Amino acid sequence: MFQVIENWQKRKIIDSVSIDSLVSMVRNPSNEYLKKVSEIRKYPRKSKEYDNIKKTLPCFTTAFNFRGYISNKNIGKSTGYLYLDIDDSDNIDLEHPSIVFYCKSISNKGYSVIVGVIGVTPDNIQKVTRSVAQELDIKLDEDAISKDRLTVISYDINAYYNPEHTYFLYENGILKPVEKSTGVTGFFKSLFWFIRSFF
Repeated sequence: MFQVIENWQKRKIIDSVSIDSLVSMVRNPSNEYLKKVSEIRKYPRKSKEYDNIKKTLPCFTTAFNFRGYISNKNIGKSTGYLYLDIDDSDNIDLEHPSIVFYCKSISNKGYSVIVGVIGVTPDNIQKVTRSVAQELDIKLDEDAISKDRLTVISYDINAYYNPEHTYFLYENGILKPVEKSTGVTGFFKSLFWFIRSFF
């Protein structure tokens, strides 16, 4: 589940949504939210107008769940997903089975990628993120790696989603190749590694 907050300044968790629900929110926002997205995309990133709108928009967390409030001191377990922030590039191999979700960012200039990864902890998230980016041949925004990373809910009617995705496994400092199994067997194999990563 992905936790949602009202905006960057108000970090109390107001909702938890599944990946399917998140995809629906990005592809099919309310008319009111669509107006806000259209407005923010008129302005250059980091401009005063852009930042004033951005700080009012809802955000979600990806890598970890938190207890009540988004703060490093409240960090909980891994979600099994990892967020990658990409600036000014759409050269992504969407055939890779561990890519779960891919959409335009709120600025309409960059891209957001969610990848299935088992074994992410607060201590290794920097290493894991760089390893995944290297494996996927993605030029990563290094400034966008953090335990409490917040991502503004964007709009992209053509957002990519693979509900049959697999997972990378990060274990003993090594990112292991994807298991290309599918169906029930693949599900339970991924679940096994997900549970094992916490013990």
